Amino acid sequence: MNEQGKYQNDLKFGEWLIYSETGKIKMKGNYSNNLQDSVWHSFYPNGELETYFTFLNGIQNGIQKSFYSNGQLEWSCNYNNGMKDGDFARYFESGELLEKGKYITNLKVGEWVTFFSNGNVQTKGSFVASKKNGVWKTYFETGALAISENYQDNLLDGEYVDYYSNGELEEKGNYQTGEKNGKWIYFYYVGTEKIESHCNYTKGKKNGDCITFKNKSSN
Repeated sequence: MNEQGKYQNDLKFGEWLIYSETGKIKMKGNYSNNLQDSVWHSFYPNGELETYFTFLNGIQNGIQKSFYSNGQLEWSCNYNNGMKDGDFARYFESGELLEKGKYITNLKVGEWVTFFSNGNVQTKGSFVASKKNGVWKTYFETGALAISENYQDNLLDGEYVDYYSNGELEEKGNYQTGEKNGKWIYFYYVGTEKIESHCNYTKGKKNGDCITFKNKSSN
């Protein structure tokens, strides 16, 4: 890529333009004492704005906004000393909210939520220093609960429950430090026949009897 700008005492200053191999402006912004400073923009090949971001003494500070090539906002987040720090939001290309949460010094913290394009919640749970902790829930696009699971330091730990889209239980059991442990119950269908299976696990491996029950479907 080619650059165009000015020097002062052998240091870049003022507005600089950076061009792509095809000669179109790829990026533009300001320098102060050879360091990126103030507002910078990057562009798609079609000339549409790709990213808006700000610098202070060569370090990214302030809001960054990234856009889809159609001009729709893709995501935004504040930066502090080069790290994400503050509220984060991501959007579908059609404009609906896709994800929201918060960073502190580049680490995810607190509640994070993702959404389907119809506005219904897809996943919801909390982070501590970018590690999943506590109850996390996943939903079907209809809004019905799909999975309820517990985390400790990013490992599944505690009760895990999985549902079919019609609300019927699919499986239930417990994890311990990321591995299945204790009694697990499974429900599935063979044709119209509902099957129930009970198995025991120790450190993620089946250990002991597995028992299967057959019941008529209620449908």
